[in-house]
Amino acid sequence: MDKKRNLYEVLGVNKDAAAIEIKKAYRNKSKEHHPDKGGDKDEFAEVAHAYEILSDSIKKEIYDRTGVSEQVPFGIKLSSLMDKTLFAVLKKCPDPETFDIIGEMTNDIKNKKFKMSENVKLGEKSTNNLKVVHGRLKVNSGNNLLGVTLTAQIELQEGQIEQAKEEVEFFTEAIKWLSDYSYEFDQPAPEINRGFTITETNVMQALSDIKF
Repeated sequence: MDKKRNLYEVLGVNKDAAAIEIKKAYRNKSKEHHPDKGGDKDEFAEVAHAYEILSDSIKKEIYDRTGVSEQVPFGIKLSSLMDKTLFAVLKKCPDPETFDIIGEMTNDIKNKKFKMSENVKLGEKSTNNLKVVHGRLKVNSGNNLLGVTLTAQIELQEGQIEQAKEEVEFFTEAIKWLSDYSYEFDQPAPEINRGFTITETNVMQALSDIKF
């Protein structure tokens, strides 16, 4: 087996495939090559590795740019995250003199961490439910095809959960790294309400409206 095989070819998707297409392709390929269904364990591992990279936006971006699909060094992954976050913040920045660039970058990464943490919780709950179903499922005769399907899905979700936990840890470290930075920005001038001006005419009109 060619270990340098293109990851998109492994899953059978185009380079511009959406995340949902990549996930669907992985499910189909993992079932096809699952050892419990007579598949090749090396092919199964290759499919799992391809999905690990292509389902992670940062790892995918690095792979597309460098062709590196092995364990991505923290520095490279951090650099990629900071580049994307910085330019995303600058894109929505109304005024660099009155906009807290570092504060917005930190909030952006914190939001990513929160969403990933929620994914872990949902994934663990879903996986536990699948395990309950698997434990209660019985077959009278023949192969337990439903059991094999459940096992494949449980393994898929457990892999996703571990990957999500790694991302949570990575975002935590990224936030710590970013805390060494600060950004000097000017407080925006307070807006002046020009909708009403007190004049002698206004005062006289107000007094005339009062009924004693």
